Amino acid sequence: MRRLAPLVAATVLALIAVLGALPAASHDAASRDFDQLHLDLAVEPDLERGRVTGHATLRFQALVEGLRTLRLHCVDTRVLAVVGEDAEPLTWSLKDGILRIDLAAALPAGRGSLVKVAYRSTPRRGLYFHRPTKRHPDTPLLMYSQGQSNDNRRWIPCYDLPDDRFALDLRVTVPAELKTVSNGRLVDRKESDDGRRTDHWQFEDETPSYLVSLIVGDLETITDRWEDTLLEYTAVPGHAEELKTALGETPAMLDYFSGLLDAPYPWDRYAQTFVWDFIYGGMENVTATTLNMRALHLPSARPNYTSEGLVAHELAHMWFGDLITCRTWDDIWLNEGFATYLTDLWFDHAYGRDAFLLRRR
Repeated sequence: MRRLAPLVAATVLALIAVLGALPAASHDAASRDFDQLHLDLAVEPDLERGRVTGHATLRFQALVEGLRTLRLHCVDTRVLAVVGEDAEPLTWSLKDGILRIDLAAALPAGRGSLVKVAYRSTPRRGLYFHRPTKRHPDTPLLMYSQGQSNDNRRWIPCYDLPDDRFALDLRVTVPAELKTVSNGRLVDRKESDDGRRTDHWQFEDETPSYLVSLIVGDLETITDRWEDTLLEYTAVPGHAEELKTALGETPAMLDYFSGLLDAPYPWDRYAQTFVWDFIYGGMENVTATTLNMRALHLPSARPNYTSEGLVAHELAHMWFGDLITCRTWDDIWLNEGFATYLTDLWFDHAYGRDAFLLRRR
């Protein structure tokens, strides 16, 4: 190894000193001292201003004796108030992305409690806002979330790493003409006199926080079924034929993966929603995958272009990533490895060994 020049060496030593002074990750799988049980989230997005006002009620259980401080990940957020189980105000502080809440009394291991956090978030990531402008009048009015890896903490105060799971109730209040898409089932819709509507989405199983999803916008849905599972295909209006083309193999994929894995699709709904300018190709939010609008296409684009690989990959994640989840991001290769290989097996099943070998190459 070549010897560093004195100036370079001094710079490296200075960087090491600075990095050593930075706070270490203080809240992760190794230090988590409580178990999230249920998140009741009520949010009101402001699509024009790019922000969201929310109330998060978190039920949790102590994992250690004498739990006195609850630590939640919280970024890009102004906390307005925090109260406890008996609606008593709790003292709190927000520093370095950690919301520290002093509980009213120390909790023994196994004891449950709850906190309610009122807040307003202006996320730089995690929620993405689009609206028409004079320069780009065709841009749809749309908001979507993208939580992986650690960006849902930018609009939801919670423990935001993959080693903890919770049940979810999400209530979102929007202008009545807009549609919402989230995890689980839409169990209630209430319209108010001021032209707004509150949709109540419920996911009764448990999910890690990064798979919580919310989409709001001027959207249109067509439906299909696979066995007892409702299938929803959604995009901005005017794309029905592209939706059917891009997602038409979904029932056959569900049938194949369920048989191959000897584990039927775990939930009673599977939604696939195409959004404007999505930052990835797709994201496997539990029961509610988000996809890039560039994957929409007409039959005339085939065989030169197909979205089958993307659709199969995100569907495979419903088992590997969603039904079972890696404990830390160090093991994300497990989620992605299974989804990638299962996609190749779909091509083997649907198009033969040569198609499989080509994808492997």
